Amino acid sequence: MKVSFVCYAHPEPQGSTKAVVPPGWTRAVITSDNAALKAYRHVVALAAVVAMREAGLAMIPAAVPVRLTARFYLAKPPSVPKKRWAPVVKPDLDKLLRATFDALAGIVYERDQQITSARADKLYGLPERVEIEVVVLEEEKILLGKEG
Repeated sequence: MKVSFVCYAHPEPQGSTKAVVPPGWTRAVITSDNAALKAYRHVVALAAVVAMREAGLAMIPAAVPVRLTARFYLAKPPSVPKKRWAPVVKPDLDKLLRATFDALAGIVYERDQQITSARADKLYGLPERVEIEVVVLEEEKILLGKEG
């Protein structure tokens, strides 16, 4: 099984989270240092739901390993030299991946622990977007004749 889709949104990194107990409360409130993260995850999740429905696919069960490939395209600021072809500045690629992994959990695959292989690129390009492909690795082994 394989599902591929494009999500047109500014890629947002998964930031740090904090648990804060406000005065008079008995439970902690979880906060993120990236206010735009929730909206980004929502847009990625929505694109994943549409892609899964259009492909007639069900969520990949928890015991099945998957490979995720993601290409993040960010707008190139005018101040960046023309010879620089890739963003070597924030956001960090690993934080972009974490946000995307979490957005797809419960939609494409049950848990992000199923991702046993990942490939990611961070590039300049318009429109800003993330191109995502998720492949079930067991089926890939069968297709390549590598059973056993």
